[in-house]
Amino acid sequence: MRFKARLELKKKAGFSSIASTARLQIVESHRLVKDGLFKHVRHPVYLGETLRNFGFVLIFSSIYGVLFMAGGAILLLIRIRTEEEMLIKAFGEDYREYQRKTKRIIPYIY
Repeated sequence: MRFKARLELKKKAGFSSIASTARLQIVESHRLVKDGLFKHVRHPVYLGETLRNFGFVLIFSSIYGVLFMAGGAILLLIRIRTEEEMLIKAFGEDYREYQRKTKRIIPYIY
């Protein structure tokens, strides 16, 4: 899911490479992607990361895995807030409308 979402960003948003999608940035001729995985949630890359982290918790079955996942979730929530502020500055009302129509990271829930 993470790779597919990053591939969609590269193809549709205007990033030069998949690696460049990892940084929070607005690139020249950046386009807002609202289809594909992004039709269902605004941050499918982060959903993929959360699912991967949950997999680690299941595999290792330890309190360390739970702490790892909790820490990762907190960092992702901070990053999402920063990214959404950046996208509102870049795309204005178009992004706000997209926010009203989609959930942040969990389809139909959050």
